[in-house]
Amino acid sequence: MPGSTGACVPETMRFNGNGYYGADLSNSSCDTTIAPSWNSQTLSTGAEVSLAIWRQYLMTGDTSFLSAGYPLMKACAQFLLSYATTGSDGLLHTISNAHETQWHVHDPITDVVAMKTLFPAVEQAAQTLNTDQAFVAQLATAMTKLRDLPRTDAATHTQVLDSSADAGGGQDVLALSADPTAPLRNGENLDLEPTYPYGLIGDASGTLTDLAKRTYTNRIFRNNADWSLDALQAARLGLASEVHNDLVANTQKYQLLPSGMASLFGSATSTEPYNEQAGVVAATLNEALVQDYDGLLRVAPAWPSTWDVDGTVSVQHNSKVDVQVRNGVPSTVVLEAGANAAMQVRSPWPGQSVQVVDANTGATVVGPTTTSPFTINTSGGHAYLIEQAAQPFTNLPYAQVTGTAAAAAKHLGPVRIGLDPPGKPYGGTPAAVPGLVQAENYDTGGQGVGYSVSAVNGTANGYRPDGVDLEATADAGGGYDIGWTTGGQWYRYTVNAASAGTYTLSLRVAAPNAASGALHLADASGTNLTGTVNIPATGGWQTWTTVTVQAILPAGQQVLTLAADTGGWNINSLQFG
Repeated sequence: MPGSTGACVPETMRFNGNGYYGADLSNSSCDTTIAPSWNSQTLSTGAEVSLAIWRQYLMTGDTSFLSAGYPLMKACAQFLLSYATTGSDGLLHTISNAHETQWHVHDPITDVVAMKTLFPAVEQAAQTLNTDQAFVAQLATAMTKLRDLPRTDAATHTQVLDSSADAGGGQDVLALSADPTAPLRNGENLDLEPTYPYGLIGDASGTLTDLAKRTYTNRIFRNNADWSLDALQAARLGLASEVHNDLVANTQKYQLLPSGMASLFGSATSTEPYNEQAGVVAATLNEALVQDYDGLLRVAPAWPSTWDVDGTVSVQHNSKVDVQVRNGVPSTVVLEAGANAAMQVRSPWPGQSVQVVDANTGATVVGPTTTSPFTINTSGGHAYLIEQAAQPFTNLPYAQVTGTAAAAAKHLGPVRIGLDPPGKPYGGTPAAVPGLVQAENYDTGGQGVGYSVSAVNGTANGYRPDGVDLEATADAGGGYDIGWTTGGQWYRYTVNAASAGTYTLSLRVAAPNAASGALHLADASGTNLTGTVNIPATGGWQTWTTVTVQAILPAGQQVLTLAADTGGWNINSLQFG
């Protein structure tokens, strides 16, 4: 970055340095000499890396690790200080990217929140290491010049508002930048990043919590890709029901591979695995069960009321928290202290009398008390029983831990982890090619094997009541068609091709409105055999026409997948000729 000091950490990095997408150097990261692009002006990556270093130190207390990471933390802070300019209002401002979603905008929220969290972290790190007092003073001055997080209106996300709009319950939300009407290039909820990953706003931040909750409720993008942080940000805000809804929705939409890996944008025929969704799920479960990112230990702050759990989460001071939750309420809580520390704890049972017993000595070290939060002065190596005074650990029943090996795949709606028994052709015999394949005669095996659908709306499921949306058809020949199609659904058909070659595939379809990119046919490896198939407007759900495409098939028995790329159409049959 010409004219800047310190370190701008590239958002995309390759083994030998700066990164870019594909072979196009014009979208390199940290480069203001090229036209604005995906990450050319993304400045906040270094802050995220630096904050990870600082939080790792808080978790472990390892000053050697902090000493090794501090030069990068300092360099990233120096870069943001040198890049930002002082405006006529006396505050620091930047013109850069709001990550990949807005390019070259004024005061992207990612820059503002990066400075608001990185500067104090570097200041504390320097003081911990007893170094750079002059730079600490420079940071202290800079922190007085940081602007508020940008705001916009909840209804349209177009107005430029300030913190005065928070008053009276507010109709404002956090904005992606001070240019809310700038084009949206990607689908990231950057306006919620003050909650996660930055930890500037949580469930106890007063009016800022209210502001962030409004932002969550009115967010522009909802579970937009496998990397969507909706559930994780809901956990930071204490929104247990939203944690449940987001985790289920995101898993059902993106975790499409039986290995547990995800499809980036939820394509049912994608064979390229992504691990981002699994990372979001793992992080969300941790945050919903235990949080202490800001030094306040919270137990089950966002755990859904219908889920039970037994888990252990690592926290600050090299410590761990063991928790059992039943029906959304903690039943047992144990703090395994890794160091001598004064740990602030929010009561797991608000309004109830709580006590803390040192399991090593038997001494009651806190309470009984209804005060929340309370402080536990821990000794490293000791375990502390945090319990309801009216129901101490000694009154709780013991339960034998048992388990059995999984004998089948685990299903959540249309997705699964593990392999189901293979599906079989409907009726027991593969459909002959050349020949007619009725759409309703998809393979047996059920959800995730013979078909994948997200909802059941059909009216003629007496034909085969296994979850696919069937209805009686008005097309010639009668029978049933598949309706209520939506993108991401698929149906499998086992066929037997008499010979290898190019077949003419005639699809009997109906659609009130034209469906561009409606479907395609794929083989067992996921290869698209037909290309994108467009369906014209036929005038009604039962007004039928024939769409013809070509498909190359090998000879012999094979499984074909009819994949719905968009919805809004019905299909009655597939004729191979």
